[in-house]
Amino acid sequence: MIYFHVLIGLQLSRTYSIWIILFPLSACFGLVLYGVFTGATEAVPVRNSMMMALILYLIVQFISVPIFNNHGLWLAFIMFSLGRSLFLAIYIPKLTQKLFNRNALDFKEIREV
Repeated sequence: MIYFHVLIGLQLSRTYSIWIILFPLSACFGLVLYGVFTGATEAVPVRNSMMMALILYLIVQFISVPIFNNHGLWLAFIMFSLGRSLFLAIYIPKLTQKLFNRNALDFKEIREV
C-alpha cells in the first residue's frame, strides 16, 4: 500500500516538475525587489504591486483553471509572481529618483556650509 502511494507521488512530481522549476525563476526578482523597497521603507509600491499582481492572478485563474485544471492554477501562480516582479520594477525609477536626488541635495547643502 505504501509503495502504491510512493508511485503516485513520483508520477505527480513528474507531471508538475516544469512548474516546480519555473516557480523560483519567476519569484526571485520579485522577492529581491520586495527587499529593496522594504529596505528603502517604501511600502506603497509594494502594496500597489501586490494588488495589481492579485488582479492578474485572478484573471488568469478564472480563465486557465477551467481549461487546464491544476496546470492552470500553477500558471496563475507563476503569473502572480511574474506580475509582482514586473509591477515592482515599474516603481524603480521613482525610487531611484527619490533616494539619489535627495542625497545629492543633502551633499550639496553640506558642501555649501
